[in-house]
Amino acid sequence: MIEYDENKHWYYLDGKRIPSVTQILSFLNDYSFVNQERIEYSRNFGTGVHLACELIDTDNLAELPEIYNPYVNSWNKFVEDFKPNIIEVEKLVYSEKYRFAGKADRIMKIGNKLIVADIKSGAKNPVHALQLAGYEIALKEMGYKINSRMAIYLKENNYYLQEFRDIYDTTIFLSALNIYNWKINNNIRSKSDD
Repeated sequence: MIEYDENKHWYYLDGKRIPSVTQILSFLNDYSFVNQERIEYSRNFGTGVHLACELIDTDNLAELPEIYNPYVNSWNKFVEDFKPNIIEVEKLVYSEKYRFAGKADRIMKIGNKLIVADIKSGAKNPVHALQLAGYEIALKEMGYKINSRMAIYLKENNYYLQEFRDIYDTTIFLSALNIYNWKINNNIRSKSDD
């Protein structure tokens, strides 16, 4: 049984805490040179963009701060251009076999492809391919027949798509999981583990 603590952003499988996809991959990103206020602003802005898109996709239209409008316009443009059949929004995914969890932004069908997609409001990062590989592993274990992994990068009044096709992304994600578990088992902790 999977549980999610929304306040702490922690996942529990059968009562035991397990890492998130983001935690597993955190050591691959070095933001030590970035101003902490900038990181916090970007994180909060990205959360706001996600919420705005979620409200649109779940027909819970609400008055949103104007700052998100250019990104909402981009999301609406993507939806208009591709007409995806959105099957799941913010889907809690987990792997019992590998003991990790996360939230996939969207599971959608475009044409005959079942796609796991992540909505991004920041810069392109190669770690995004690994993040989506983690979601794909979990979703396939959960019975979904995923055909494609995609990041949807929202910009001001525009978007671009990045489909990830490298077959080694899954292996690299699982390697990162092994490193994460090795660190935990040897009491080598970092800020992202909490």
